Amino acid sequence: MFKGCTPVYGKPEVEYDLNDPADRDKLGIADDGKFADGYCHFQNCTWMVEERKGAYHIKVAIEQLESTVRQLLASGRKVTMVVIRMKGPSRNELRRFTVDKKSRNVRLGNTAKEIRIPGVDSPVKVIYENDLQKNIEDLRGNNWVSALA
Repeated sequence: MFKGCTPVYGKPEVEYDLNDPADRDKLGIADDGKFADGYCHFQNCTWMVEERKGAYHIKVAIEQLESTVRQLLASGRKVTMVVIRMKGPSRNELRRFTVDKKSRNVRLGNTAKEIRIPGVDSPVKVIYENDLQKNIEDLRGNNWVSALA
């Protein structure tokens, strides 16, 4: 099983597996079941919290991210990005949430209101397993254009 964080900006320099009680203790995160799966730092100064879901459960993932970010910030840690990595949304969730195809930002319904976690400047983002490499490129902001076009 995958542990830690998705290498959005290359291999993380610092990485914590939040399913490991020792890593949660180091960071001051309560073992109350409401914590994300990974916390890491990349070379580009991004501190990312990641929650992984097999399928569906965007609402639960957001709750876990909020709890983790609140605890990390309370213990003096930085968080600049939050990500949900999942297989895909359910039809029910698509009535409530939308994921922008390019920015990967999660929005409420079909509105332009992006979901944000207090204390984090960027909105919640989603990475889908079935198109992982393209989703990572979208998060990096690499909009590749052919020189022949």
